[in-house]
Parts: sequence; C-alpha cells; structure tokens
Amino acid sequence: MSNILCSFKGCKNKAIAKGLCSGHWKQQRFGKKLKRLRNTDTLEQRFLDRVKKGKKDDDCWIWKGGMSGNGYKKGYGYGQLSFHQKIEMAHRISYKLYVGKIPPNMEIDHMCGNSMCVNPKHLRPLEKKENIQTMRYHMYLKKEVNRLRKIVINLGGDPDADVPSV
Repeated sequence: MSNILCSFKGCKNKAIAKGLCSGHWKQQRFGKKLKRLRNTDTLEQRFLDRVKKGKKDDDCWIWKGGMSGNGYKKGYGYGQLSFHQKIEMAHRISYKLYVGKIPPNMEIDHMCGNSMCVNPKHLRPLEKKENIQTMRYHMYLKKEVNRLRKIVINLGGDPDADVPSV
C-alpha cells in the first residue's frame, strides 16, 4: 500500500491516481479548477471563506455566507454556518474562534449595531435583557439616520458626501 499524499497543496488525503486524492482527481477529471475540498476545511477556514474584511482592523467584517431565515434578501438577519452537520450563528463562531468561550447564559451583542458583522472586536457577551436594549437602541439610531438622509436629499444635498472637519 502506498502512503503517498495528494499533491494538491495542503491536502492530507492519500493519493489514488495521478498523484491526487479521490476528490481532487474527480475535480481534474471533470475539467474543474482544483480547489480545497470542503470536507477537509477547518472551522476557521470555512468561516473566513465567507467573510469580507474591511480595509482597517476596526472595520466591520461582513458575513457573505448563509443567513438565518430569509434575512439576507430583506437586509437583516444573522449569518449562520453549518459545520459537521451542526448549524451555528456566525457571530458566535467568530467570538469562540478569536476571543474564547461564551460565558453561560450570555448572548453575543454586536456593539456596532450591524447584525451581519462578525468582527470579534465588535462582539461582546451580554445578558439577554441588556442585549435586547442595545438592539432597540441600534434600531432607533438606524431609523433616525434614514430620516435625516431623507431630509438631506429633499434639500438637494448628497447624504453620502464627506463632511468637512471644523
């Protein structure tokens, strides 16, 4: 028996044909570009494949993967990821990967108010009551920002224009 590993970079599966494992050989056979096999990815790899990081360290990391319910189409909701037949919320995965264990009976709050953000620097554990209060506050702020944007537009201004510093 041969103990030769697949020649695809990072693959640790045993090679079976043309120096490739079964999965990579099938990709090549069907004319597909060789890429990592999903079943060999770590949780962190699967997570990062679905995140768009901002240019700065403190920018939101926007979740581009699956969403709870049909929230993605409606512009709200929470990211979720399936790993080893278990579905978990993306912001909770981020917290566990980069901060640590979530304390018992705590929820993860988005300090930035963006439910699609998974930047661990924007996440903190809160009790359910506190989390609901901050969520209501963020919703209020979003409504106010939208109201002010409409006023600026009605006055003929550009709501996205940079405001000069004083």
